[in-house]
Amino acid sequence: KKNQTEHIIFFTKKGILKKSKLSEYNIKRRSGVKALNLDNDDEIVSILFVNNERVGMMTARGQFVVCETKDIRPIGRIARGVKGITLNKDDILVSAQVIPQTTKEYLSVSEKGYIKRTSAKDFSITGRATKGSKIHALKDADDKLIDFVPLTTEQEAIIVSSHAQIKINLNEVNLLSKGAQGTKSMKLSNAKIIGLIAF
Repeated sequence: KKNQTEHIIFFTKKGILKKSKLSEYNIKRRSGVKALNLDNDDEIVSILFVNNERVGMMTARGQFVVCETKDIRPIGRIARGVKGITLNKDDILVSAQVIPQTTKEYLSVSEKGYIKRTSAKDFSITGRATKGSKIHALKDADDKLIDFVPLTTEQEAIIVSSHAQIKINLNEVNLLSKGAQGTKSMKLSNAKIIGLIAF
């Protein structure tokens, strides 16, 4: 079909990216098929279905990369993949998202509830395997970024914690420079942020 998604991209916590033709996985087996070879200490953190859209990758310590998927060659179903983002020591990839051409801002949130908006103009399109730049600074050494979403026309967001969720108006979230720390979005007690949805 003309408008059918052509590719699937896997992202792992060690920064590996694997782009394959979706048709590679159109195999009717009850036991399923192997998607990619993973190192013993690695795991999949995101799976995206794309044609030639841009994708963004964010790490737990706030590094952020936007790259073009059209420049990444599809590889076979069993292959390991290639480096998507270069990680600093003790850092991991936590989220990857499709970046629409109309993206105006990015919304990011940390495990301890610090949230911020950052202008998409602050980030250039880079090739894969780079470190990118800082999207969100972290005040606490034991805090980490959990998720981000690209913003186009969205007006509200839901922050999901291990104990509750809160709905916020995006106009109430500070628009800050890419190296700045976010502002506290909710009192968490012993809860931790586990996800982010914008709509």
